[in-house]
Amino acid sequence: MKRVKILVGVLGLAALCAAQGCVPILIAGVAAGAAAGTVSYVSNELRVAHEVSVERAWDAGHAAMKELEFKVLSPESYKDGTGGLIRGRNAKDQPVTIQIIRQTEKLTEIRVRVGTMNTAANRDVAQLLYNTMKSRL
Repeated sequence: MKRVKILVGVLGLAALCAAQGCVPILIAGVAAGAAAGTVSYVSNELRVAHEVSVERAWDAGHAAMKELEFKVLSPESYKDGTGGLIRGRNAKDQPVTIQIIRQTEKLTEIRVRVGTMNTAANRDVAQLLYNTMKSRL
């Protein structure tokens, strides 16, 4: 809970700083937070930044989906130079998404969502998927 409060404070300060035009400080703050790899939840979505390329995060996401035997919906998945989205379904036929967002060349935000409702069970599966993915980053 303490990490979440710190993250909320940092994000608030970053938003204020961005509004005032202090971009270098904002980038430094995001990079410092990414080095720590702090996981946060926004509604039903796990969010974390890693010092990793989009390509490596993409490969790790696909490998984690395969390991957990989630069905990847290839026509609905895509990747480009700014990030990507991996869509799939789990055994309960719930939607599973891994969103990859390029922040810098070596900093990538990863968002994992399972199901449509913000439940402890969905957050647990999202955490499992992220942990499986993280072991490959």
